[in-house]
Amino acid sequence: MATRVYLREFYSGVDAATGDGYKLARTTRGSLSTSIVINPTNGSNNSVWTLTEGGSVTAWITEALEPQTISGTTTFNFWASESQAQLNAYASVELFKLPRGSTTETSIFGPVRDDVEMGTTSSALNWSDTLASVSFNKGDRIVIKALCAGGGTVSNNGPRTATLYYGGSTADAEGDSWIEFPDLVFQQRNISGT
Repeated sequence: MATRVYLREFYSGVDAATGDGYKLARTTRGSLSTSIVINPTNGSNNSVWTLTEGGSVTAWITEALEPQTISGTTTFNFWASESQAQLNAYASVELFKLPRGSTTETSIFGPVRDDVEMGTTSSALNWSDTLASVSFNKGDRIVIKALCAGGGTVSNNGPRTATLYYGGSTADAEGDSWIEFPDLVFQQRNISGT
């Protein structure tokens, strides 16, 4: 059975090697749609979303996993828009494995991009690709980096930007950004309060 994780607004408490740490990717939706803006590098396939221009990379992290091997169809659903049609921006993503106790990420998938250009109003971009077999040890996590493939040239109206919307609480509405993996098994969390 597939497992869907939603890109959430709040930080995970897990430190990243650089930047402010990872945002949460959880199996439940967020509570409020939010967004981040990027000025993609001209012709780039790997411009990363940052909270501020030139700032730290924005990345999401899953909860800790049980030992397992996954493979198969992985579906991406990102809500995004571009400021001008001439930007020719496309949503893209790269996935990484973060071993337990490490700050070193290893790419396991991608980058892969959608074949449909972003529109000038926010809408869902949905595409699938095949994840090759990946094995995880107990406590490993998956890191998700949303990317933007496309233009980023400057026009008479100023820089062209792309926006990613995430953290939404409503299905099929702005901010309902998620990734659906082949079956993932997460570690049980201690909820006793001790």
